[in-house]
Order: sequence, then C-alpha cells, then structure tokens
Amino acid sequence: MTRLAKLATAARYGWRNSAHPGITRMHALLDFFTPKSQTVTSTVSTRQDAPSISYSGISNGLSNILQLTDVLRSRDFPGSVEWHSEDGDLPADISLTGTSKQGAAAGRRELVLPFRVHLVIPTPDLESVKNAVSKREQPRFSLSLRQERWRSRIITDEAEIRQFYLRMHLPTMASRHSEAARTETLDVALHIARRGGLFLAESSSEPVAGCLFTHVGGVFTTRLLGVDGGADEHYETGAFKSLYYMMLQHCATSSSIQQMDLFGTEAFISKGIFQWKRKLGAEVQPAPNHFRHKFLRLKVNQDKPGVRQFLLRNPILINTVHGLVPIYFFEDGDRKPLEFSAKFRGLDRSVHIPLDEFMSTDGNICRYVATAPDWFTKVDQPNRKASAHERMHI
Repeated sequence: MTRLAKLATAARYGWRNSAHPGITRMHALLDFFTPKSQTVTSTVSTRQDAPSISYSGISNGLSNILQLTDVLRSRDFPGSVEWHSEDGDLPADISLTGTSKQGAAAGRRELVLPFRVHLVIPTPDLESVKNAVSKREQPRFSLSLRQERWRSRIITDEAEIRQFYLRMHLPTMASRHSEAARTETLDVALHIARRGGLFLAESSSEPVAGCLFTHVGGVFTTRLLGVDGGADEHYETGAFKSLYYMMLQHCATSSSIQQMDLFGTEAFISKGIFQWKRKLGAEVQPAPNHFRHKFLRLKVNQDKPGVRQFLLRNPILINTVHGLVPIYFFEDGDRKPLEFSAKFRGLDRSVHIPLDEFMSTDGNICRYVATAPDWFTKVDQPNRKASAHERMHI
C-alpha cells in the first residue's frame, strides 16, 4: 500500500469518525445542502400483519436504521423482507426520518431519537470495572481473570491483521448478517490497527477471537470483531465473552487508558449487542463525532396491532430536555416484567407510557417526561434468556 493510498484512507476514516469540531461543522454544512435520500419502505411480503417501516433522510440510515428495524421486526413477524421506493401511496405504518435538525418537540405519535449513541466504560482500576459489571456477569468476569483456557495477545503485524480480517472478521459478518453484512474495507482495517492494534484471544493452539482497536487520547475504542471462521461454537464456549473480559482487564490495568469505548449503536434498547454491552457496565453517551448532531424522528402513521406489537417489544432512547430517556410502552394498565433492561449508568430512570394514550388524538409523550415525574419507574430485570447468537448480534 503506497504512502498516498494510506493518506487517502486516513482522510476518509477521519472524515467519518473524527470528533474534531471543524469536521463536525463541515458535516453539518453538507447535511444542510445535500439532497436527502428517497423514502424506502420495508415490508414482510408473507405477513400481512407485519408493520411496514420506511426510512428517508440522511443517507446512511438505510444501511444502519432500516436494516436494524428489519431484524427487530423479524422476532415477531418472520418472513421474506422486501424494500421498495415509496410511490405516492399511503405512508408506511411507521416512518423513520434521519435529520441533522432536532427541530421542535416531537409531535403527535412522534418520537425524537438520537441517530447514534456510544457505550463507554470508565476503566480507572480493575475493582471499579468489576463492580460495574452486572451481577449476573460478575462471576464469569471474575473467573475470566483466573482462567487459563484463553490468553490474550496484542499484535500490530500487518500480515496477522490481514489474516484476522479474512479468517475471522469477514466470516463473522457473513454469518451474522448474510446479504445485509456491512463493514470496513481491508485498507481501513489496517488503518485502524495502525492507530491501536489487534487484540486476540487465543487457545493453546490458535487464535479463536479478535478485535481491532484504536488507542488515542486515553480511550481504547473497539472496532471490527470476529471469531475464527465465524463459527457459532466460539459464542457457546465463551471465547467471545472472554475476549471482552480480557480487553476490559487490559484497559483497567493500563495507566494510559481511562475508558473503553464500545463504539456506536442505534438507540433501540432491544438490540442484542446493546443488551450485552449493558451487562459489561457501559454508560450511554452522545456520539463523540458528527452523529452527536443527527437525530431520528420516528412517527406512527397507522394504529394497527402489528405496530403496537413492534412498539411494545422495542423500547427506545429518546432525546429530551432532560437528556436521553428510555421509553417503554404498555397496554391495558398492565406493566409486565420488562424483556429488555435499560439499566445503564447515565440512564437512571425510564418512562412508561400507556400505548392507548400515545395513539390517541393528542398522542404526544413530551408531557410525561417533562411534567409527570410519577411516570418514572425503575426498570425491572429482563425475564427472557436470549440465545447466544442473539446476545452477540451486532
């Protein structure tokens, strides 16, 4: 790879990920003048009861937001998914709009979400990190510090990084996402490693899991992950979890690292990787780059059973004057034990909203957040054990 090619790759990566104020201002200008993407609607062709969901606005929302909602919807409405451009007919049951303008408070049947958030773990010392891990994960975390089944190794050798990318990362992405898989190019992977390295979890004979990371300004940021061959066995054996535990231990015992950034995610609490990182003691923070100034407006256009099911099953984070707030809907006055927890550092309380009232004529939830503190409740523990594959879904 020539020096010029490396510089071009670094420039592209910096443009997409830099937290420099000048870069974020340039993004804001381009967002203002760049035409927004056309409306694309996703439907489940074999399920008439499945809610249709559309996306328009900031272009990268198609590959991030709409693909994710396809996955979330498939839990209750499995089937063949079709995307098509909206042609002037009735809007989708649920419409999502990516925008760089937060604008006025959410309107009728509308919610304003952050477009992206980061999950960050402060790592001042090992004891603090251990105490922040969820009670269910603490025994496994403690055991990982004593286990001898896997060992960690940090490497910067370009040949080994290429091998990781081809042997672990790409197969893992293909296994999890098939045709919907999206990732960085090999050139970008090599650039990431130059700003940090590759953290490997190895058995006695060979590497089984790994993660590319950057280490800049006291922040250890996880990036591209993978397991050997993308095989499910490495989730079941605990190798993938041990990779995270060993990275946490590394950050907590390094005097040059103050926090571990688990990178960005969408603001849907039911996302599998969201729940897994919550158990590691992550704190929800605004994105450090241009995504901090981007928002997602979710609007319900049709009150249908499938729409209600999607809202009930997928709690979200919304933007309010109080900061980020988890929102849970419930029906018929029945607050069942929650399936997905929002117990995060930085998110002390959740708002539980009657779905009938949200769907009513004046269905604006702002008043619950701003003027009805009695609606705030502590989030219950989740009552469902997800599969290993679902827990690790990225």
